[in-house]
Amino acid sequence: MTIVLGLVPDLIALVALLLTLRQIRLSNGGNHLPVILEAFKVAHAPDSPCLGAEKYLLNDLARQYPDDCSVTELSGPAYSHALFIGMFFDDLGKAVAHGMIHEDVVLGSFGPGVVPIWDALAPYVYRQREVSSSNFWIYFEDLAARATTRPSSDIYKALGLRSRQPRRGPHAPSPD
Repeated sequence: MTIVLGLVPDLIALVALLLTLRQIRLSNGGNHLPVILEAFKVAHAPDSPCLGAEKYLLNDLARQYPDDCSVTELSGPAYSHALFIGMFFDDLGKAVAHGMIHEDVVLGSFGPGVVPIWDALAPYVYRQREVSSSNFWIYFEDLAARATTRPSSDIYKALGLRSRQPRRGPHAPSPD
């Protein structure tokens, strides 16, 4: 009887620990919505600098700067666009890598854009790492690697996303 009574505090502690872990897991799930909504707002707002920055990085950066240049050696629009987009994707990558937001949400929404932007910035990022002896934008790189191995189309399929043809126009089903 003494042994059983001695186990009661241990059982209470174990139950408390399990309930605490469950509460942490549930509260972590609540972090997803504000993070992804803010990312959507930044990326998709009509006055967002994202589209202009992405266009510049994809079309003009390599023509204007040699790829043996570091990120901090860029100037003017090249520097501000690289910094804005790089920090944006690095922060999203941090949220994914640390489990603050589910990978599928970010890759399903931003995955197709991450890889070409990473490819455009990678030479400058790698040079920055050499110059600063750091893991500069390592989370951005990880996010691009994840997007490469898990295309959004796979995520959409796994979710069972459906489609609906338009009722009129060139893609509408023909009347039989």
